[in-house]
This record gives sequence, C-alpha cells and structure tokens, in this order.
Amino acid sequence: MALLITDTMDRLMGPPHDIGPLLLAQLNRAGVPDAQITVVHAAGMHGVAQAAGRLGEEWLRRVRYVEHHPGRMEGLSFVGNTKIGTPVWVNKELAEADFALGVGGCSPSLFGFHGGAGIVLPGAAGRDTIRHNHTLVLMDRSIAGWGPGNPQREDVRDAGDLAGFDLKIDFTANTVFAGYHREEWPVAVKYCQEHAMTPVEPADIYILGIGASPNLGSLYIHVEAAQQATHEGGIVVVLLSAHQQPDVSDWSEARALQQTLDSTDAWTEDSGEEVHSGEAHQLDLKARFRLI
Repeated sequence: MALLITDTMDRLMGPPHDIGPLLLAQLNRAGVPDAQITVVHAAGMHGVAQAAGRLGEEWLRRVRYVEHHPGRMEGLSFVGNTKIGTPVWVNKELAEADFALGVGGCSPSLFGFHGGAGIVLPGAAGRDTIRHNHTLVLMDRSIAGWGPGNPQREDVRDAGDLAGFDLKIDFTANTVFAGYHREEWPVAVKYCQEHAMTPVEPADIYILGIGASPNLGSLYIHVEAAQQATHEGGIVVVLLSAHQQPDVSDWSEARALQQTLDSTDAWTEDSGEEVHSGEAHQLDLKARFRLI
C-alpha cells in the first residue's frame, strides 16, 4: 500500500507527536505489515529538501520511503484525463498501489481549500499535470475559500479517482476527518467554514493590514480574501511596509515569470539534508514581488 504525506503535515509524523508510528501500529493491527507499506512524501512542486528529518527518520526505517519528484517521468504513471482534459500523471507508487491512504489537512487556500484529493493533485502529480490544473486560478471569480463546486477542485477530485486514491485523513481546525475523499472533504470544508472562519457582511471599504513582513510573496492570497469581503465596486485599502522590500526596478515581467519557473525547478532537485536552492528561493521572492 502507499501512504502519502503532505509537506504541510510532515512535521507531525515524528516526535513529539508521533502520528507516523501510530498509523503504522493501526495498519499492522489491520494485517498490513511494515514491509508492504511505501511512504511517499507528496509535496507537489514545493520540493522535498530535509523531508525525511521532518517526518522522523526512526519510523521511516521500518518502511520503504520515496520522495515524489514531479519532473522525473521515470517515476510517474499516466492514469487518464480528467473531465476538463487535464492529463493526469502521478507517482508510480501511488498508481501501482493496491490501496492508497493520504494524511493531510483541510484549510482555506488560494485554490479553494486544502485537503481531500489535493494530496494527489498537486501533491503526487507530475509537473505538467499540476500546471494545467493550476491555470484555473486565473478564473474571473475569486476562488480562495471556495469549496465544493470550485472547478479547480473538481478537477483535483477527478484526478484522485483516476489515481485510485482510496482513503484520506484530514486534520481540520480542532478535529480530524477520514474517508473516501469525495465524501470526507466536503464535510471537512463545511466544518472549517463553520468553526474556524469568521463570516462577515460585505463592506464598502476593506482595510487589509499585513504587517511589516519583508515577504509579500503571498499578498495575492490576502487580496483575494479581501475582495470576497467587499461589495462589487468597493474599495480595498492595503497597508504594508516598504521597509526591507527588494529593489526590482530593473526586473522585466518576462524575467520575473521565467525566474518563478527556474526557482521551482531548482528546489525540486533538492533532497536529503543538504539544501542547494537557497538563492533560488530568494530570487523567487523577488520575482513574485515584481509580478505583484
């Protein structure tokens, strides 16, 4: 069987939380020995540098461990096309597994909500599959915090079925949901909306303060949330600090776009304890700042 772990949850697998050993114990009691379990670190295009250390190497030694690489075709299998035509390439360990279990979390994101089959796409998918799916973020409607019915997430759910994804465990706010992703994820989303998010009446003016962070790389996520809390034709006022912001006056848009691709390629090549893409991360921040 394949046990998929997202990069957002990997720190909970080892000490002090030890969710990894707990899962192995449960699987052993169900008749699945360690020798039949392959753990896949499914980080999509976020990279896998130092992943084993975050997961907890002691329990990983009991099983086979694989780090997913979205750009290496030899490690991918084609499982079909989604309803909107996304070609789905996924990690071979997932595609060939008799049973696939994933551990992640459900929370709001730029693409709607994390969780469910997101551990398959983008988590364990090929680079072209991820990019085809992620172009849906360019829709006219804001999709941050949009759950079931969101076309990008419906594409993700189709990919989960094509990959043969069986069971998902999602940590959500102060509880945990588990089940077939099409049934489990909407329930987790609803719980998150009702218990971890604050409903607001659309405002005429929305003041968005993000503090003095030197990293504005995710500003577009905050702006999408502000847009949804503001009447059509309303005003969003963004308060931010120019202190320590990078100088990108000589960066063209074309250079910035290319740098985002080059940086992604660089950090997906990192593995083990050594990280060689530190400069790529810094250049990516500058590129995203230029694009914003």
